[in-house]
Amino acid sequence: MIHRLVPLALLSLTTLTLAAEPPAPISLFDGKTLGKWEAVRFGGEGNVWIDEATGDLRLDQGEPLTAVVWKGEVPATSNYEISLEAKKVNGDDFFLALTLPVKDSHCTFVCGGWGGGLVGISSINGMDASENETASVESFENGVWYPVKVRVTDRFITCWIGGREVVSLNYEGAKIDMRPGDIEMCVPLGLATYQTWAAYRNFRWTNLPKNN
Repeated sequence: MIHRLVPLALLSLTTLTLAAEPPAPISLFDGKTLGKWEAVRFGGEGNVWIDEATGDLRLDQGEPLTAVVWKGEVPATSNYEISLEAKKVNGDDFFLALTLPVKDSHCTFVCGGWGGGLVGISSINGMDASENETASVESFENGVWYPVKVRVTDRFITCWIGGREVVSLNYEGAKIDMRPGDIEMCVPLGLATYQTWAAYRNFRWTNLPKNN
């Protein structure tokens, strides 16, 4: 009986180990083609291109906006993470405005807005990133790659820059929505800059277990 129990115990342990493995990330950009990304035609937008030498996605300065929007189906609207690296090449305003789904709505995580330093989420209860409780001021240097991660669950939106948490928002009971204007053209998933040149790489999506 003892000899029979040992293999069963090992099988159970293996099953638990496999069940605990995290979901595999989904690459949203292959560094070769735009794929399901499409440049947004605001009028006055800068060029959207891929640097063949590095495989980076590049957005040139617009007057005022340059952006790309995802034309495929988004994998989820809650319980997921988005991660990427973003670089401010030159300019005086946001080098990353990441628009993403939050249940049945959308919002934008802004890095470097309102003159180059503001970080926050637009919009919460009708207030943009400069007006609500997610606002903070950070320093961003040209030519530096910043790892960015946003996690959306059924209750929280959490954002990190360089591994440091910069937003932790319990949005239960709050109205999450887009800031009115051209940025709404980035729904359901988009990247945008404002009068700024930027580059992006390692753009990934990871679905999370419910109630993560």
